[in-house]
Amino acid sequence: MSIALAKGQNTTLSDPSLQVTVDVAGTMELCALLLSTTGRVRAHTDLVCAASPVADGVSWHAATVDVPSHLTIALDVVPADVARVLAVVSIDAAAHSLAVAPTARVHTGGGGELFTFTMTGLCGERALIAWEFYRRDGAWKLRAVGQGYDGGLPELALAHGATAPAAPAAPAAPAVSSRAHRGLRAPGETAGPAGAQPPAPAPQAWSGPGLGTGVAGSGALVDAQAEEQLYDLSWSIYEDAARSTAAYKSATSYAEQRRDDELSAVFADPATRNSPLTHAKQATAESRYDDLVRRAEADYRRDMGQLLGEVRELRASLPPTMAHWDSHVWRGWNPPTRNAVAVRVGDLYGGDAPELLLPMLVRLPLTTPLWIDSGSGNRDAARAAARALMIRLLASCPPGGITIHVGDPVGAGAALRSLAPLTGSAAGMGVGGSADTPQQLAELLNTLVARVDLTRMARGGNAMDMLAVRETPAQHVLVLHDFPYGLDERAVGQLRYLLELGPMAGVGVVVVADPADVIGASPLISVMWQAFLRLSAVPDDHIGDPWVGLRWTYVPDVVGDPGAMQQVLARLATG
Repeated sequence: MSIALAKGQNTTLSDPSLQVTVDVAGTMELCALLLSTTGRVRAHTDLVCAASPVADGVSWHAATVDVPSHLTIALDVVPADVARVLAVVSIDAAAHSLAVAPTARVHTGGGGELFTFTMTGLCGERALIAWEFYRRDGAWKLRAVGQGYDGGLPELALAHGATAPAAPAAPAAPAVSSRAHRGLRAPGETAGPAGAQPPAPAPQAWSGPGLGTGVAGSGALVDAQAEEQLYDLSWSIYEDAARSTAAYKSATSYAEQRRDDELSAVFADPATRNSPLTHAKQATAESRYDDLVRRAEADYRRDMGQLLGEVRELRASLPPTMAHWDSHVWRGWNPPTRNAVAVRVGDLYGGDAPELLLPMLVRLPLTTPLWIDSGSGNRDAARAAARALMIRLLASCPPGGITIHVGDPVGAGAALRSLAPLTGSAAGMGVGGSADTPQQLAELLNTLVARVDLTRMARGGNAMDMLAVRETPAQHVLVLHDFPYGLDERAVGQLRYLLELGPMAGVGVVVVADPADVIGASPLISVMWQAFLRLSAVPDDHIGDPWVGLRWTYVPDVVGDPGAMQQVLARLATG
């Protein structure tokens, strides 16, 4: 008996020998991508299709009279450096004009059907990721994806580091529909069921790099490769949590819609509305609904239980800059000998599983400007969050590897003084001073803009080795309090320049601001504001994941043990 999966739903696989088919009304081309932990192919041969039909453990087979075009996958033969295998189908425009949605199927090696997935809600996508086979905890799992690319197979292949060859399409296969579940809106889709949309205002999208899987050891002693793997693993858990939640919501929404449709049919005839048969049918519909919801809840709790165990293991392995301030890895902390991969800026949890608290990690060096929201009377909490972030950034690099520049015209330098004893040390390790007046802010912005200009010119002339700026710290971060106070029109233009071009010169930007002070300040500020990733000073559900667009609650980087931060500052002050 086959199992119908909803979009985003995953399941374990016990049979290593599998076949994949896709039923499409219209012309289609089936292919597969073998991806490494970076989310990209290892070589051009990792795109398996009619033009290149065989790779490591994956084969493409043309249609015959009795057998449709299909993929065979031998999971026990797939090399260890392949983290994921994507089963992809390219379809023509005619398929979108027909009522039957494409249905992907997974069979055993002997042909027995295991799973089906009906890809509903398409809006013109010409290439679809139907299935994802991925490794987790030493085993293979299967996920129903249903994510599309309007640009077809060339766009999908390019997104994963491959190039789609010019190959003739496989013969069309007849469409056979299975029970369809209502899916949530995936990236690239423009429509979806009403229940999938988060309440206004829409959550701010937050996304990361290509995802991978990995393992690592002790949090205090991880090397660069292990730290990269931990960073990727945190995103993998985040994605699994998002897709499992989407599958749960999709399944319960389907159950509700099915019950409503059945009840509408039962009560459609006024003559039999109050008959015993009608009441029996009503009870049957309600019972079926309850059973579907119970099964969805059981699957969801099973998935969340597994992910919760993975999160616990992840927390125990995180290095200091990714760990909570209460973590044991801060004890006896010493400056690192290399740059950290990422810093923790808080935690995330979904509304249906608040117990699953995921670390929110931001890649270093900062390429996305951050906004710490001080509105709604949360100025003190926002300044405390900015202080915690500055200390994490200082702890992320070897001594002299980063400089924090503080703009604090309203606080008159209080933000910088909060970093004592570091700011009172002779070394002044990692602190570039505080700009507390409009004139000082202008001078600071001039200095940072000049750094970006010199770096751009040196790179353009292939003369980075001759640039004096290379003798200074590789990373600079501007932390600007009470934005846009103290900035004239020229300074605002310079800040926008830093937002756009600063990251390529190692210059990041963090602002602490009340949105009431920003909205309507000027057209330029309003446009610039959209580039920031908002971090609230108190828990708030404003983050949207990049896979299914669900709303996540952000929890600030709460300091449970202030002694850990003071220890970092004291250690840095000694040089």
